Amino acid sequence: MDRGRVSMGTVRGIPIGAHWSVLAIFGLITIILATSILPAAVPGRSGAAYAPIAIVGAVVFLASLLAHELAHAIVAQKHGVRVKRITLWLLGGVAELEANPRDARAEFRIAIVGPVASMGIAIVAFGAAYLTRTWLDPLMLAAIIWLGLVNAIVAVFNMLPGAPLDGGRVLRAFLWRRTGDRAQASLKAAGIGRILGFSFIALGLIQTILGSPGGLWLVLIGWFMLMAASAERATETARAQFTGIRTGDVMSQVFDAAPEWWCVDAFLARTPHTSRGSVFPVVRYDGEPVGVVSGAELWNISEKDRVNTTVGQVARPLPPGSVVGIDADLGSVVTRTPLQTGQDIVVVMDGSAIAGVLTAEDVLRHMLRRDG
Repeated sequence: MDRGRVSMGTVRGIPIGAHWSVLAIFGLITIILATSILPAAVPGRSGAAYAPIAIVGAVVFLASLLAHELAHAIVAQKHGVRVKRITLWLLGGVAELEANPRDARAEFRIAIVGPVASMGIAIVAFGAAYLTRTWLDPLMLAAIIWLGLVNAIVAVFNMLPGAPLDGGRVLRAFLWRRTGDRAQASLKAAGIGRILGFSFIALGLIQTILGSPGGLWLVLIGWFMLMAASAERATETARAQFTGIRTGDVMSQVFDAAPEWWCVDAFLARTPHTSRGSVFPVVRYDGEPVGVVSGAELWNISEKDRVNTTVGQVARPLPPGSVVGIDADLGSVVTRTPLQTGQDIVVVMDGSAIAGVLTAEDVLRHMLRRDG
């Protein structure tokens, strides 16, 4: 979700942003409010009266989604889990954690607080509507009641017991606490998430066939749940396969580091074997890794520009978790930092020196050796 993401600042040190797709949900909510919900609740007003309330309602709803994700993030921080960022997008919001909670209790608290926050917003909205019902403009009153209703729906929907929903995290925490096996708890939550995903897709298709265009929305939600649950299942399977293996035993010890101040032409001349699929750590003068660059990114620079373009200008910053110690557990590394062939790299450090690099090819070779 990096591409198309716009930064909106930080809260408690957490980067907040929005993907461009959030404009679609903003526009859809605004249109539905202005042309359907508000006119049905308070008929007889002009379109010019409905539109401003609809816009404000859509903005406040997105703010409530942000509050839901901030609740997750703040509780995660209190339990020692760093939060990478929060992003609003087409289907709501996501708080990306840099690591898994250390125990089932932390998992439960981080998961449950989001729906609690949404239900809290719903209760406040309903309370405000009740207290102002005798004097507030009916149009604004209808918008407040709608806001309470949709937040209650968000809370209930998110408590469905399947990954990647909050209810799936709560289920995982419960099973983890009861059995002591986080991996199996995750696989069961992911399995239920896949069932829910298929169910939403089927229900959405039936509604669409029967002539309800809203069914397409259910199909989209179901597809997302299915993909996310499948990815979580794959992640837990990989974690189980590689847990207990030192990253230093799998990494490549022979590699080329790209000095960030070198021009692209000089680096390609020094490494004539570089292919478009090669990946290099980018280092500063003191040898500290600061970025990553692929052969494809270097070769894509035109020949006339390679002399005047430094490696550092082409490089991408190393994502969080991409620099690990030589004794780091491989299971944690590969699940925390997805490796895409020809694009990503994990820099393995032995003290302050680079001991090697880990790529998708290294992981694949290890799997082939083990299975062979």
